Amino acid sequence: AAPGSTECTECTKGYRSNPGSAICADACPAGTYSGFSDVGCENCPAGYSSPTASATCYQCDRGRYTALPGTAGCSFCPEGTATGDDYGNFECYTCPEGTQSTYLKIYCYSCYYGSYNIGIGNNACLSCAAGQYQDARGANSCKECSIGYYSPYGSTKTCTSCRAGRYTDIIGQTTCT
Repeated sequence: AAPGSTECTECTKGYRSNPGSAICADACPAGTYSGFSDVGCENCPAGYSSPTASATCYQCDRGRYTALPGTAGCSFCPEGTATGDDYGNFECYTCPEGTQSTYLKIYCYSCYYGSYNIGIGNNACLSCAAGQYQDARGANSCKECSIGYYSPYGSTKTCTSCRAGRYTDIIGQTTCT
């Protein structure tokens, strides 16, 4: 309020004043907002954040979240988790077995042929070892090459048949003899 005034003046949105103060000098801290001058600064809800002196809260982008109200900034989801297409997330979901999260933690996608992922919440799909293959997407293990087949490098969708005059007499071989 102006000196000698009997009425209070509203603070600019994003700022507050202390009771009995003549000025609106206190900016609302990050994670809070003031859209209405008579309320002061309020915490942004979980799934939202705000910069300093904000009049509103902003939804966390896909792949980011805030678990608690009044959080200054949205955090990226941890490895092996994602949010999906939603905005304003207050949690990230755990990627299921046979999947991994994308770089931006938006989606969990199935491991590609020749790879697998054991357990839930693991971030990276692993390549099948030599002598193994995986012919399905989203697998949680690899298969051994059958007798008469081999895989010298692993990380494949199928094993290679031994050529004429060569053989393997046990499973999981990397060469034919």
